[in-house]
This record gives sequence, C-alpha cells and structure tokens, in this order.
Amino acid sequence: MNFVAFALRAIPDTESERKRDQGLAGLSDDDVAKIMFHRHRQNGGVNGGLPVHQMRIAAIAWLAVRDESIRAGTSTEAGEAAAIETLLDVCEVSGLHELVSWHGEGFDFPLLRLRALHHEMAAAPFFRPPLVGLQQALMVGPVPLGGFLDLPPSADDGPCPHRRCQQEARNTALIYLRLKRARGELERDLYQSLTAALVAITIQESPIG
Repeated sequence: MNFVAFALRAIPDTESERKRDQGLAGLSDDDVAKIMFHRHRQNGGVNGGLPVHQMRIAAIAWLAVRDESIRAGTSTEAGEAAAIETLLDVCEVSGLHELVSWHGEGFDFPLLRLRALHHEMAAAPFFRPPLVGLQQALMVGPVPLGGFLDLPPSADDGPCPHRRCQQEARNTALIYLRLKRARGELERDLYQSLTAALVAITIQESPIG
C-alpha cells in the first residue's frame, strides 16, 4: 500500500493571457478572466470551463499513504512552482507506487504536466507511475458519489481554497481505499485502520505542510 492522493484548484492563467494580448495590460485578473471565458464561448467552447492550457494551479493538497502511515499537507502561498515542487518531493520521499486524483487524465495530470513544462521542471512522477483517475474508473461525479458513500462534503470555494483542496484530497484517498477493497486488493483490517486515520485528519482553515 503506497500511493499519493491529491486535489488541486485551478484558476485562469491571466498572466499568460496578458502576455499574448497586450491590450489586456492594466486590467484586473477578474476582468481578464471574464474576457478569457467570453472568447472561449465565442470559439465554440460549450462546457463552461477554459481549456487546460489556459489554466494554472492556485493550490494543491495531498495525502501520502505508505504502509500504515499517512502524511498530509497543502501548498502554501509561495506560488505555483513551489506547490508543484512540494508534490514532486512528496512523491519522491514516499517511494511512490500510484498517483491518484479525481479527474486524472481528464484534467489534473495534463495540467500538472503543462505547468511543469511552463516552469521548466523535472516532473517524472507525472508521467511514470500508474496514474489513477477515479472519475474514469467509476464514471460518476465526486459530489453524487460522496453523498452516496456518506463522505464529508467539500467546503465552498470561498476565501479558503486550501480547505476545499484538503477535503477533496481526503475524499479522493477514502474513495480509492474503497475501490481497492472492492477489487480485493486490500485486507479488511488495513482498510479499516487507514480509513479511520484519514477520517481523523483535521481539515485546516489555513495552509499546512
């Protein structure tokens, strides 16, 4: 049993958009984001979200599960590159076997790879280990599945995106343990002890780790 579960919060990459369009210089991030969404809709975007290459990472929360121990943390306000480096360090220290997120190849892993390219970072864990996306495996959204499994709901995005990320990372780990148990890959005693330890983790109001 050795995996890292994570959740991230992505926001429009307004800085890069200003570099592409000098006419946006001087506008606030909110105004630039509104223009980005408007242009996306004009170009045929219908899902309400921007394409992955127009996003950046605002926060990452992670849980590293190794044997019967659990470590948890959340990115600080040091910036996107530092948040990605922290996740990479966690993967290296944990001797990563599996990297788990909710959206997987649908969003999370492509975004991590693109932002690593942007920052010219070595990011082998985002390419090499078994990369697990729970949405692809279970074909259901996180909110209905969380309610079905009686998991704690995610906090409103509000002023503390780190708190939301922490809850989503914990729920991702809890769901993944259930999935491994259902597949016959996890003994009952270890499943129960790890689940109890994850549930006991305190969700912080401010960044941790």
